[in-house]
Amino acid sequence: MPRATVLMTVYNAAPFLQECIDSVLNQTIIDFEFWIIDDGSTDGSKALLSKQTDSRVKKYFNETNLGIAISLNQYLHKIQTEYIFRMDADDVCLPTRLQNQIIFMDANPSIGISGCAMQYFGHKNYIWYPALKHHDIVARLLFNCAIPNPSLVIRKSLVVKYQLYYSTAFIKPPMEDYALLIDGIQTFEFGNLGEVLVKHREHNKNQSTQYLSLKESEMIRIYKRLFDSLGIRTSTNELLLHYQLSYNVPDFEKFSIDDFLHWCNYLQSNFTNLEGLKKVIRLYLIKLLKHLIMKPLAIVKLLYYLLRI
Repeated sequence: MPRATVLMTVYNAAPFLQECIDSVLNQTIIDFEFWIIDDGSTDGSKALLSKQTDSRVKKYFNETNLGIAISLNQYLHKIQTEYIFRMDADDVCLPTRLQNQIIFMDANPSIGISGCAMQYFGHKNYIWYPALKHHDIVARLLFNCAIPNPSLVIRKSLVVKYQLYYSTAFIKPPMEDYALLIDGIQTFEFGNLGEVLVKHREHNKNQSTQYLSLKESEMIRIYKRLFDSLGIRTSTNELLLHYQLSYNVPDFEKFSIDDFLHWCNYLQSNFTNLEGLKKVIRLYLIKLLKHLIMKPLAIVKLLYYLLRI
């Protein structure tokens, strides 16, 4: 029995699919399976997938486009290996990804879900470094998906123990990975490797890019799920404040700098056990400064707050 399964859905990713598949198959270890689900592609992805001859590749085909979460849920509990790795069809694994992440999970049996650093390439080029320890990851998770999908590895025993499934409530843009972490925030210990093991491709056909117009409303919905799961009461205005802070899109016609600072105080009062939260809040508040050029009093208030935090 292989130790790991890489689970991936494909929808109209033909230009990038073979490079992605090759990057998984050319790992420094060979003891794994690669389950690929074509989710009703119409661009040639299905034909390309059908041509794969490596015995580790298990091919599945949806007759119609069901979406990432439904496609994953069809097979998540059928996997028998110790670890489940996730991958996106337009991204690239570095050769030691599986080996190094398995070593990390083996050395940290208390960790249920982990990820790694990622190199962004294409329209944007930079390296994203994750928080490494559980409490720091949770602090980041309050604002964004702190373990991105193409870096994810899950301990299968926890999938079974907690009957874990991907949420189908967030499909446009797809945020099933963020919802998965939220659902496990009270249950799993998280961890990350600081090593770059995945290359994430940025292009205008990313599903998250295609649904930018829905981003605000969907992020507010997922933030509500997050805070509800933690037993934190939030109003619609507070969720909107949180979204504007998280994505550096403050509307100073609607909210004052005092509103943002009060919200940050509220977060700190509810999460006194998160050692890294002040650092994360500080980073997001600093980003607001460029929006306050014509508001000197607001700048003074923000700088004074930053000195005290």
